[in-house]
Amino acid sequence: MRRTVGFASCALLIAGCGPPEALREMHIAYNTRKWAVVTEKFADMGRPRTLDAVSYARIAEAAGHVYGESKSPAYRDLAIQCYDLAAAKDPTLADEYLLEKADLLLRAAEPNQALTVYRDALQINSRNVPAAVQVARLLLDAGRPAEAAGMGQGLLAAGAPVDGMLLHGFLVVARAEAAQKHHDAALKILRHARVTGPPAWEPDILYAMAECYDGMGENGPARSALRRALTLLPDDPKRRGVFEQYLERLEGASKSTASTPPTVPPPADTPPTTSTSIEPTVPPPADSPGARPPRQDDATARATGMVARAITLADEGKVDEAIRLLEEAVQLAPKLPAPAAQLAALQVRAGDVAGARRTLEAAVQNMPDNEILRQMLERLKAEDAPASQPGG
Repeated sequence: MRRTVGFASCALLIAGCGPPEALREMHIAYNTRKWAVVTEKFADMGRPRTLDAVSYARIAEAAGHVYGESKSPAYRDLAIQCYDLAAAKDPTLADEYLLEKADLLLRAAEPNQALTVYRDALQINSRNVPAAVQVARLLLDAGRPAEAAGMGQGLLAAGAPVDGMLLHGFLVVARAEAAQKHHDAALKILRHARVTGPPAWEPDILYAMAECYDGMGENGPARSALRRALTLLPDDPKRRGVFEQYLERLEGASKSTASTPPTVPPPADTPPTTSTSIEPTVPPPADSPGARPPRQDDATARATGMVARAITLADEGKVDEAIRLLEEAVQLAPKLPAPAAQLAALQVRAGDVAGARRTLEAAVQNMPDNEILRQMLERLKAEDAPASQPGG
């Protein structure tokens, strides 16, 4: 269970309310992980409705374990009933008890009922990240990607715990966006995940980026992302096999495309009147009459494009070039969070922790309300602190 109740606390609870001996024995059985005994002692008491929330939660957890081993619907129903009783007894933890109930329903292969209960948990606590992630995943599995993507706003909110569940949520919401052909939105979420999470997230994020590029028909960037992911992947033969199989498929598709001669369109009657170059238009010299500083929206658009190119360069292993490009983007748009965040992340990757700290300190000074940049700076200071303390 996600909540833990110490043995001493339960002993005080038992001593204070004078329960029958069966309840005392039930808690002892729980602490020794004798799950079937827990349910038996509850039955011996006549399944009362007057126990406290902790007792009901423990009975529910024990019944869930027995159900996992026996697959008996009676134990599943007992667990569900006790989670409901626990939620009713302690409204302050109701969302957590409902989350446990929904997890049990999911293990029982009842996704529709689980989805309803996860949503009930979110109604009680909209910041319950595990419940939001599970809702998004179940909606995506049910072929409802637009609704799944809608869960992303809660996951992107500042203050969510940075853990594996949050990463899973980012990946689910990004795939929901990609399923709707909203590839730019999917990549934006994945880049946000790179800024938010620790380096251990990188292989999974790069795999999801490869899927996104693949869906866009961008075979080259997809292969680059996967190759980078493989260099960062821990020693896990099972996961490595999945990554390598996907890379092989992409390389096979690349060779097939290369062997097919491209279709050349007939020449147009008149040349196009606008440039299709992705590079920004070169401004006139500073001393020319037409010179003007770039408008804020121009600067933001150019800096955003530079960040995207820098991420691609970094994925190709051209870290120094990416850092130089991001430094230009930071100077161009000092109040845009993405260039500073990506620059600091790459500086850490390149071993320039002091440079990353300077980058984040300047960014926080320019954007004092940006919680993500502030959290990055605090995390960097915390990681650097032990090494700087005397006698550490």
